[in-house]
Amino acid sequence: MDGPNRVKTLTRCGMGPCQGRLCANPLTRLIADETGRSPDAVGALRIRPPLKPVLLMDYLAPETLPEGAA
Repeated sequence: MDGPNRVKTLTRCGMGPCQGRLCANPLTRLIADETGRSPDAVGALRIRPPLKPVLLMDYLAPETLPEGAA
């Protein structure tokens, strides 16, 4: 296995509810330890949007929000 993205393809690690925010660094360190390479040489999971979930109402103008929201 070449790196975290290859492991992700084969195992779906990084595709859960956290989208890799919790498992990406441990995965990189595990691959580095197993292959005898540095974490920098192993690389990281590719980041894909959304980087962090946001609420649609965060983008609405205050006057368009339902009463009691915000």
